[in-house]
Amino acid sequence: MAMPLVLSMAFQAVYNITDSLFISHYSSIAFAGVTLVEPLVFLSQTIANGIGTGTSSLLSKCLGERDNEKARKAVGTGWAVSCIACAFFFLAYLLFAKPFVRFFTTDVEAAVAGRSYLQVFALGIPFLFLSAMCSFLLQSHGDTKASMKILVSGSVLNIALDPVFVFLLDLGATGAAIATVIGHAASAIIGVALLVSRQVNAKILLFDVASAKRILFIALPAFLSTGAGSLTSLVINKLIIGYGVEEMVVYGMYLKMESFLFLAAHGVSSALVVIAAYNYGQRTMGRVRSAYRYSLVIGWIAMILGFAFLQAFAPYLVRLFADDKALVGRGIICFRITSLCLLFSSVNIITQGLMQGLGKGFRSLFLGYMRFFMFLIPFAFLLSHFFGVRGIYASYFAADVPTLLLDYIVYQRTRKEMLK
Repeated sequence: MAMPLVLSMAFQAVYNITDSLFISHYSSIAFAGVTLVEPLVFLSQTIANGIGTGTSSLLSKCLGERDNEKARKAVGTGWAVSCIACAFFFLAYLLFAKPFVRFFTTDVEAAVAGRSYLQVFALGIPFLFLSAMCSFLLQSHGDTKASMKILVSGSVLNIALDPVFVFLLDLGATGAAIATVIGHAASAIIGVALLVSRQVNAKILLFDVASAKRILFIALPAFLSTGAGSLTSLVINKLIIGYGVEEMVVYGMYLKMESFLFLAAHGVSSALVVIAAYNYGQRTMGRVRSAYRYSLVIGWIAMILGFAFLQAFAPYLVRLFADDKALVGRGIICFRITSLCLLFSSVNIITQGLMQGLGKGFRSLFLGYMRFFMFLIPFAFLLSHFFGVRGIYASYFAADVPTLLLDYIVYQRTRKEMLK
């Protein structure tokens, strides 16, 4: 189940990197501006996926229990919750893009690029939420290949349109955002078509309070965890841009590559949510524990390979984004220090997926919040005081060490409850 998810997210990561490559070669300052707003872009994308995950997990549990009426209510309520969240993000990004960017930088070019990218991206948010719900409804029925088709179609179209809007029409960051919106629209259209062709029960729009509570009980921790991640990114961005716009450019380069390398852990975690929820519904706890162990091994191997890749090829990867020698030198340092977090972070991602699948969403939330607020942000401030910007890069690895111990403690407590 994880492989189609990983492949689909790989295309997502590829077109995110492609967007950045075009923008960085168009203007490195504009690229820094877009990097500033990316936590908000990521927030809306993950909230859309979080609602889909909550609906999918509840639907999988209902299917495992053979309760078709609850399954129908889960689908309809998922659509209703998705529409509410979609309207919120659409209005917030249109209205508050300018003051948000101005809070971070006084550089005119960076501010204009960030604001225009976020406002254009807002126009595609309805398509983003629609495609996410279609994807996760199909996943809940075990059809992860259809989910892959939804994302890949939009990614390919986005990649094809990027050079047209960015360079040919000379629209820069705005052009990249337009290409992204068109890609999301294509994914949404294909998602609806696949739902209809698979005859998945997804046509009912209703709001059942009990179903909404169960969806939010699973998804709300993911929402709050994502919000914590985005807030943490904003804090880190504020710290890094204090060392100059160029350092923000370097950090943005790493984030793009990191999104590609983390896809294995996130893909395995997403598959684990569905598998754990289904087997929990059938009370086959041995399969839940087995799936968790295999997920840890697969995720860790993939991340170790990603770490080795970044360490070995950092100079070549940085030169994809920039030719300036000073930027390349800074980029190599950033890549090699920050990528240390790949050694342990997959354990936290997969453990959070297990907690969501078992319906223990607040434990997933606890693991995410502890990593961000108790470890990462304090380490970032502390290490930056002694080591400057390199200390900020090292704070990710420093935070993962105590988080690893916390993951073990939470898992053992949950395991004992499952055995009872």
